[in-house]
Amino acid sequence: ATDQPFEAEYRVLHPNGTIHWLLSRGRSIRESQQPVRMVGMVMDISARKRSEVLLELAEVAWQENQQLLDTIMSNLPGGVFRCLYAPDGRVTFAYASDAYQELLGLTPQILTARPASFFELWHPEDLLAWNQMLQLAQTTPEPSYLEYRVSLSQPDGSTVEKWLARTARFAWANSGEFVVDGVDIE
Repeated sequence: ATDQPFEAEYRVLHPNGTIHWLLSRGRSIRESQQPVRMVGMVMDISARKRSEVLLELAEVAWQENQQLLDTIMSNLPGGVFRCLYAPDGRVTFAYASDAYQELLGLTPQILTARPASFFELWHPEDLLAWNQMLQLAQTTPEPSYLEYRVSLSQPDGSTVEKWLARTARFAWANSGEFVVDGVDIE
């Protein structure tokens, strides 16, 4: 009636009992303003439809797992992090749990935007020990444990020293970055 191209997706039941998804596209051929025939194609898109369903299921599962992981991370008695050390010396926090707000007064957003703010809190001797541990771990990536001090500013302008304990694991990423996954507890 409208002389417009058409497209439709629909299911058909094959004689063997299987359901297949088809895509039909076409248009009408007219003579003297009357449609006389249709031209087009029909394509089996069952594999694409299965992939779409599997992708949707994977997305739902990923969201559920992310919610579970977030719940676990928020209930741990310390801060959980993933730090990436690039070959050029840049350090980034790929992940930092909300616990760093309570531990150090630093939100995950601050740690992600300005990683140096974290290391500026460290006592110089302990930062040196951490950097030596990192150097060694780049050749022998074994789990490590370090107790270190941070200096935290108080609302009254004073500073207080706090001891933290860090457990960390190391690995090399395919991108060439050195990955440090760890937990900091008070």
